[in-house]
Amino acid sequence: MKTLRAGSLLVALTAAISGGAALLRAQTLRKHLLDDIAFHGWPREWVDAAPKFQDMGVLETGNGYRLRELRYEIVPGYQSTAILYEPEKVSGRVSAILNVHGHDQLGKAAEYKQKRCINFAKRGMLALSLEWPGFGELSQSENAHDYGAHLDLVGANALGFFYLATRRGLDYLVTLPQVDPTRLGVTGLSGGGWQSITLGALDERVAVMVEVAGFGALESNLTHPIDTDEIEENPTDFTAGQDYPAPVALRAPRPTLLIHNAEDDCCFRADLVKPYIFDRLQPFFRLLGQEEALAWYEAGSRHAQLPA
Repeated sequence: MKTLRAGSLLVALTAAISGGAALLRAQTLRKHLLDDIAFHGWPREWVDAAPKFQDMGVLETGNGYRLRELRYEIVPGYQSTAILYEPEKVSGRVSAILNVHGHDQLGKAAEYKQKRCINFAKRGMLALSLEWPGFGELSQSENAHDYGAHLDLVGANALGFFYLATRRGLDYLVTLPQVDPTRLGVTGLSGGGWQSITLGALDERVAVMVEVAGFGALESNLTHPIDTDEIEENPTDFTAGQDYPAPVALRAPRPTLLIHNAEDDCCFRADLVKPYIFDRLQPFFRLLGQEEALAWYEAGSRHAQLPA
């Protein structure tokens, strides 16, 4: 009997097909995850809408970077906020990093998130930091992201909302004249790591992705169900027919770094997930001749993101 475990299925497929066939299969899976799952029940005019960002003012720091406060629409009637960290001096077109965030009550104001974005800006890159529903400026109880599960009751998938919340940031960055659209990256910790995976896998504009402690696989999730005990990281139908590593395989051959913590006191501890994610993804990148494009780093810390 053929096994239905997605990890072993992924390895079997990579051993049986060519690189060209793998890319075609990846396009099919990407379209399925977007059209049939994420955007199930969502009006097409919302999905395809141009980014609507409002500039709320600039704060000059005098320290080599500035902050641009933004407000933007995720879907009609739902506004969020963001901060764009800009180098004081930009020459030509530069890289831009989308910073998506996990479940810190301070939201994008958390110190480590600010430091990461400042670091990017001081290195000559633009860094867009998005607020996340339920935290920071969106911390009102009605904005709790777990309410996304209620969308099932009206025939819409919560994944569509979460995906649009991050994709809008990418849509905005590519409109900026100082941004090189071929050098876009995304990174985040925990829930932000999961958001990095979904956006980085399903939007081919993301050239580089750095995920931190944001996902595991069926085996680790069964033994540690608390790792994925919410609608954001366990969206309806997302694992029907594929496991979590499958979307990451869609990133091949683009550069992809997976960072997990050896002493993680929250979720997705390095030794518990590595055999089921990184080890299983290697054959897919190897099939496309880009094994080195997939990298693993084990940090000695607890649930934290390394500085940029």
